[in-house]
Amino acid sequence: MAGDTLHREFVLTDSFFESIDSPVLNKGNVTARVDVRRVSHDFELTVDCDGVAVVPCDRCLDDVPVDVHTHEVLVAKLGSGDDSDDGIIWVGNPDGVLNLAWHLFETIALALPCKRVHPDGQCNEEMAARLHDYEAGGDGDEEGGNPRRQGTDPRWDALKELLNNNK
Repeated sequence: MAGDTLHREFVLTDSFFESIDSPVLNKGNVTARVDVRRVSHDFELTVDCDGVAVVPCDRCLDDVPVDVHTHEVLVAKLGSGDDSDDGIIWVGNPDGVLNLAWHLFETIALALPCKRVHPDGQCNEEMAARLHDYEAGGDGDEEGGNPRRQGTDPRWDALKELLNNNK
């Protein structure tokens, strides 16, 4: 394989993400292309992932599709070494077999944006209304209202009195 490049393509679907058992990312359809090239005694892996990951919306908790596009170059070394070195994967398997499943999952998970929300107006209406009750000081639902908005805490009233006495 000296000088040649080995090409592999994996289609990562819902079953792949479910097998990882992550609470954040358990659905998607991502194509991962991996090119492996021998460089001296090591192997250079070029990983490109493109597709859609499905994660819970930060606002309404319904599924929201997020585009994923990543490009990464790694070095695989045979033997054992320090796993804390970024960009280097140690292959301790005596047969030289490398399972990329967890690495592909991490690559996709790290490519997700910090804020994962539906575009404005596309969130679950019931959850959006509940969120609005808590954010805007609404009355909550008719069964008991918003527990965080009922009355004022007497401790805060006492502190406000102290502020008023200083004027």
